[in-house]
This record gives sequence, C-alpha cells and structure tokens, in this order.
Amino acid sequence: RQGDEELQALAQRKLALAEDRINRLIEILSDLDERDIDTCRTSHMQMLRQTAMSVAVIKEIAVVGAEAKTLCTTLGPPGIPHAVVSSQPLAERSDIVLEVIAGKDPGDNLLRIRQLPRGDSPGLAIVLLGSRVFSHRSERKTATDDGFSRATMQDGTVIGQYGELRGGGEHDNLSMTVVLARFGVEVTTTVFKAKLHADVTRLQILGVGVFGGLIGILLVISVLMPSRQRENPIAELERALEAGEFVPYYQPI
Repeated sequence: RQGDEELQALAQRKLALAEDRINRLIEILSDLDERDIDTCRTSHMQMLRQTAMSVAVIKEIAVVGAEAKTLCTTLGPPGIPHAVVSSQPLAERSDIVLEVIAGKDPGDNLLRIRQLPRGDSPGLAIVLLGSRVFSHRSERKTATDDGFSRATMQDGTVIGQYGELRGGGEHDNLSMTVVLARFGVEVTTTVFKAKLHADVTRLQILGVGVFGGLIGILLVISVLMPSRQRENPIAELERALEAGEFVPYYQPI
C-alpha cells in the first residue's frame, strides 16, 4: 500500500509539472503576441532569442506562417521541415495547438506549442524536448534506475519518454496514468517493484534505527542522573541526616 501511495504522489508531481510548464509557455506566446513580436525582423528575432535563453526548457522559438511553414527560428534559418506526426487543439484556446515532431526515437520527440496566425500575420511556436514537459533535467540522468515515464497525446502519439521498462510486466512493475484534461495529455509513470520495496525497507530500517537511538539516549540519561545526584554533597548530607548517621557529642568549652 505504501508503494502505491508513493507511486501516486510521483505521478501527481509529474502531472503538476506538465501543467505548469505548458501553461507557462502558452503565457509566453500570448505575451509576445500582444506585443506584436511575430516577424523575422532583426529586432523581433533578438527579443525571441532573449526569451528562449531565459527559459531553460525552450529549445527554440519559431515564426510560423501559413500551412505551418517555419519562416525563421531563434536557432537560425529554417532547415528541413519538421515532420509533425500528431496535432491537437486546446479545448479552451482554439488558437493554440499542440504538435508532436518526430525524433529518431520516441525519447527524442519534440513538442511544439503553436499559436495560429491571425489574418495576414504569422504565428509563433515554442519547441521543447518532449520529455522536458514532465521532468527535470536531473531526473533523466537517473531514469534508468528509477523507472520509466511517458507522456502521450489523445491519439496515443508519444510526446516524450525517458527511462526503460524492466521485467515481465505487471508482476515486476507498478504503473499509474494521470490525465491532464485541459490539454489532452496523459502522463504514465512506471516504477520497479523491487526498487520501490527496497526504498520502503531502507526507510523502515532508518526509522527503527532512529527510534532505537532515542531509546538508548533515554536509558543513558536515566542511569547517569541518579549517579550525579549521589555525587552531590548536599544530597549526601540530607540522606545522612534522614538515616540518623550524625551522632551529636557534648564538648565543654
């Protein structure tokens, strides 16, 4: 049960991170649009580069024209057109679409958050590594040992993933899928039962050790306190008086 609770907490953290990051990137697009920064002019590209450099998860910002054609990017002139393998609009923002750009493998897929053009003006798009939607950079370095995570679109297309699955399935792994309904994104988190149980066991051992240490300290204090009281001369005099150990003698002057 404790393992299930830890898995649920981990899945909810990834979901919250994905929601926060997508929201933040949409806000950036909206801010740039309100300032009419949406062309390939030098001044606009400088502003877009500064924005991209200030947000660690952003790979590039592109100016996108009709038919989703990239006109220019913060990384330089557009190269080979991106292969968009999945696209879905946001329910609450019809002018925003999420698009998956195919990489060499699902772990290299990119997510493009694109604001559609308005009239004759082009739109902007922010591109990031798909796995950065729901993970920190440091998490991916230890993902092989910690488990497997994947984010998908509504049609099942992989946005990004990291880590690897081990074992033979349900008997070796625990999995949980949480849904980010606002954006139509699902995040699946899988952990290895063996590692999860090992972590729980270590925590239990640590707890027993801390508890045992506290008991030991209390026992030492209980042993030393009476000894210190016996070494107190005033306490010794009081004890001797109560026991009648003092015998008065008359000595004439």
